Amino acid sequence: MFRLKGNVIHKNPKSDTVFQLSCRIQINDSDYLLEELSSQHNLKAAVEEKPDHSKFLIIYSKNKSEALKVKSLLLELNKHSFSNFRMISLPQSHWATRWKKGLKVLRISRNLVVSPSWIKYQKKAQEKVIRIDPEMAFGTGHHATTRMCLEWLEKLAPSSKSVCDVGCGSGILAISAAKLGIKNVLALDIDPEAIKIARKNARLNGVLPKIRFLTGPLKEQKIKKHYDIILANLTAQDLQKNWKELKTLANPQKTLLILAGIEKSQQVWFEPWLEKERKWIIIDRKKESDWIGYMLKREKLET
Repeated sequence: MFRLKGNVIHKNPKSDTVFQLSCRIQINDSDYLLEELSSQHNLKAAVEEKPDHSKFLIIYSKNKSEALKVKSLLLELNKHSFSNFRMISLPQSHWATRWKKGLKVLRISRNLVVSPSWIKYQKKAQEKVIRIDPEMAFGTGHHATTRMCLEWLEKLAPSSKSVCDVGCGSGILAISAAKLGIKNVLALDIDPEAIKIARKNARLNGVLPKIRFLTGPLKEQKIKKHYDIILANLTAQDLQKNWKELKTLANPQKTLLILAGIEKSQQVWFEPWLEKERKWIIIDRKKESDWIGYMLKREKLET
């Protein structure tokens, strides 16, 4: 499990040059590392596999000091997992496309496929294809927690009429819900830039009119409607912080609450806390790599 800490990004004047920092990596969950660099630190990054099957992390920075700070963070995180560092300067145009090479078409199931928007994927007759350009938002489908949510969502979609995606990021889950035929979809994110990206992706997939977007903290939203499915791909701490508001979105009779983003190391305290919550029961779990997700339902009407 990897988590970078500290502010990396600097406000820089426009430049025709970027810095490419590369290093050899020996980790299992490189998808999470890419998502962390993108969503938390606004860095373009990719993982490239060489002919000898060794893997290299490629990170693009706007100046040399930023690149050196990223290197320092990686070594502080785990000096044994990152080696053979190299830094070179490149034209700005190179940065705009090279990082995308690490993202591939992802098959969630026989009928659900996620494709980066810049890849020309030939859709098969039965498939629903979600085209995504995450830019600086979380959600390409490659992270374990996103895949968990997509797998559950596809299974539940035929019997569901409404979905609320809390912390929508790139919009991948809300867009998938709309393309799977769910009529009422709400996408929420605290970050206005994420909502901007999510709207752009919804337009790309032809479902923009089918999704309502809201920006800001959940506690500040005045949402009166109940939803059949609530998707909350958030950290364990954010789930606790927003638990009261998440419950107000639930239909007392049939809502299914999907929680992802919980690290396995947090299970020892998060699951007991979850089980103490009145009248919500865990009906399914998913585990992948260093992550765990839960599906919950209301046991009965609260009094």
